[in-house]
Amino acid sequence: MCREALDRVATVLGVAIANVATLVAVERVVIGGGMAGLGDSLFVPLRDTLRAYAPVVGDDLPTVVPARLGDTAGALGAALVARRSPA
Repeated sequence: MCREALDRVATVLGVAIANVATLVAVERVVIGGGMAGLGDSLFVPLRDTLRAYAPVVGDDLPTVVPARLGDTAGALGAALVARRSPA
């Protein structure tokens, strides 16, 4: 059941990324948060779906990579925004 859910998530994300890649020139898509920690369990079917749904893009498909900061990216981004906000 978990594998089916993960495959569904990978398919939905792959289709969404394919739609964006078909409309605009996107070089890289970064997946962050808890999803990034799933590794090949997510990224292999996601990339397969992307290739299947964006054939018009051809060899110019964006690379899909996990965020380097993992789960901390959101907290760090919020801290930067808070720091830049006027008091």
